[in-house]
Amino acid sequence: MFDTGAQLRKVRKRANLTLDQLAGLSGIDRGTISRIELGHVSPRVDTIDCLCQAMNTNLPLFFGHANGLPGFGENAALGGSGPQAGPAPATQPEDGAAKVEADAYWPVPTSVWQSLVDVVERFEALLSNSGELVMVMDRRGMVVYLSPGGETILGFRRMEILGRSALDLVHEGDRARFQLAFSGSGPGAATSPVFRLWTKGGNWKKLECKLTDHLHSPSIRAVILNAAVVD
Repeated sequence: MFDTGAQLRKVRKRANLTLDQLAGLSGIDRGTISRIELGHVSPRVDTIDCLCQAMNTNLPLFFGHANGLPGFGENAALGGSGPQAGPAPATQPEDGAAKVEADAYWPVPTSVWQSLVDVVERFEALLSNSGELVMVMDRRGMVVYLSPGGETILGFRRMEILGRSALDLVHEGDRARFQLAFSGSGPGAATSPVFRLWTKGGNWKKLECKLTDHLHSPSIRAVILNAAVVD
């Protein structure tokens, strides 16, 4: 069965973060993180999500790709302000750190965490035979997911792309339009321009790209790019 604490420790180590550093980046109390890793408490899903953001990964990667996770992105974000260190620390309530720690978890059966893993695996299976490129980007434009079809189209392995700015793959002449399309016009907005993306083979491939803004959706919080090669 899936061991949430052991996975959290593994991801934190791969991100080269101490408990204190992760606590500072996430706003989650150090004691809470330690108890989760030791298996003494079962965390809330939103707590793990917050910790994932601080480690520059996401829930699908946390649950579905234990053997290959990106580190911190080093490239400029699409917004032009560069990568951020993670979410702002949470405001401490009047009751102090003890309440922060208590609010960060409740008893969640192991079967619930396992069901999340199963959902991710089914999602991967559905996309495994699709030839379409699907790329998921956080609000900074960092790539947090690349579909198997995207690997085939671009020639890059997934772990060569994750944690990098999507803008790195876009032709210089198309970057301004890509940034505009990425910004969209608000929640749910979608645009479908054609861009040239860099491939590992050393050439540019023209793709019709649909970018959809789901940043304000609590269950997604990302911009999703669906793309197909233009003949």
